[in-house]
Amino acid sequence: MRRRFTQDEDGATLVIVLILISVFGLVVGGLLTESAVSVKYTKVVSSRQANVYAADAGVSAGIQLVRQKNMLCPGPGLTGTIAVSTPPVAKVPAVTVTCTGTLGSALGAGGYAIMVRNSTTGVPGVLNTQSGSGVAKEVEGPVFVEGTLDLQASLHVLKGDLAQQGTCQPGANFQVMDSGYAYYCPATAPALPAHVAPAAVPPADATLSVPTSSTVAGTTCSIFRPGHYIAKPNLQSGNNYFTSGFYYFDFDDEIVAGAGNKVWAGRQSPAETATPPPAMAARPACAVDPGQPADPTVAGPSGWGVVFAFGKTARLRTDGTGSNQGNLEIFARNDPTGASGTNGISIIAVPAPPDWPATWNKSTAGTTLTSVGNNSTLAIHGLVYARDQTVALWANNGVETQVLGGVVANRLELQATGSGHGIGVSVAGDNPDPRYVRIKAVVSVPGGKDVVSTAVIQLDNDLSVLPVIASWRTRGIVDPL
Repeated sequence: MRRRFTQDEDGATLVIVLILISVFGLVVGGLLTESAVSVKYTKVVSSRQANVYAADAGVSAGIQLVRQKNMLCPGPGLTGTIAVSTPPVAKVPAVTVTCTGTLGSALGAGGYAIMVRNSTTGVPGVLNTQSGSGVAKEVEGPVFVEGTLDLQASLHVLKGDLAQQGTCQPGANFQVMDSGYAYYCPATAPALPAHVAPAAVPPADATLSVPTSSTVAGTTCSIFRPGHYIAKPNLQSGNNYFTSGFYYFDFDDEIVAGAGNKVWAGRQSPAETATPPPAMAARPACAVDPGQPADPTVAGPSGWGVVFAFGKTARLRTDGTGSNQGNLEIFARNDPTGASGTNGISIIAVPAPPDWPATWNKSTAGTTLTSVGNNSTLAIHGLVYARDQTVALWANNGVETQVLGGVVANRLELQATGSGHGIGVSVAGDNPDPRYVRIKAVVSVPGGKDVVSTAVIQLDNDLSVLPVIASWRTRGIVDPL
């Protein structure tokens, strides 16, 4: 009988399973290693992208704040840090946002409608509102006070913050009217606005105080010319015109526009709007510069507007009686040649050295540089700069007072009675040139490369006009710093 032999295959399946498990383990191990690298990379990319979003958001917030607060980075080379807040629960990287002015300037006193400063000799600054039958005094634009608030009547601040250096006065009689603005007390003062002297002191001319007469299209004006006055200009009843240029009033006396004097100072630039009646009578045809081109956008031989520079105790007042109102409208200086010093100024008290050279007779500290009395109108389109002086703006008994380019003073007095048309200090005036500001947001990455987003924006001195983004760039993951 034949014996049959068979192979025993028990355990073969186990061997196959072990082989498959080994191969699968090797594959899975590789995949897990690859996945770990991918997860880490995804985390890095997500973190970096979050930083990019944060930097872009910082620039966006900075654009809105610079637009809202024109005292931030108001001129070329002026820098500032923009406070950007985030909700406490938000997981947002910390962002540092700064701005730098690159071209053009904000109107007013470094973007402020009012800047009250301690004098160069340490006399504390004072912002005073006199009772004036309890009529509120309104300011359109930011206000900075280095010193005290002496508010006997309420002060309303529109379209701007009220900043008071040092100790706050929470009980002061003021109100910040528009949402998004506040009263706060910074530790330091902002930079003073530029006030560069002309290239040379004009030679003294004793004949300048006596005007010439000019008749154009049936209207007659007494005409005054730029230069160095050693006696006050002899204003005439009726129309008076100061031709565009630089005026240096170097005497101890007061110029009074009153008793029916109607005074216009400087050619109106194409960006400026004349104060309408009843504030001022219509500008007469005789109030023109020699050689003035018919096209208002073209600069004539003397540019546009005037600078009234006051030395010694020279000062200015408008005052009328009854129907004989005093009327004075001063247009901001815009000199394409730069010979008149800083553009945008209408009135300046000659500063002490080293701000202006000692060849100029500085304005005496404490002088009441400008004041407005009864039955008169004063409209100033450019900046009033009086660091060591008092500026008194009153609106009583039919008076209307407007300062459209801001005020710098050691003491500023605002007064308006119920019968006055009103008083206004603002930076809502005219600016012929756009202003450019660079906004930069940085997210710092410890041990890594910072994320930087930068934009350049074009601004107008008008909150109703949206900013124009000239450029915007964000340095991402692979971009070099």
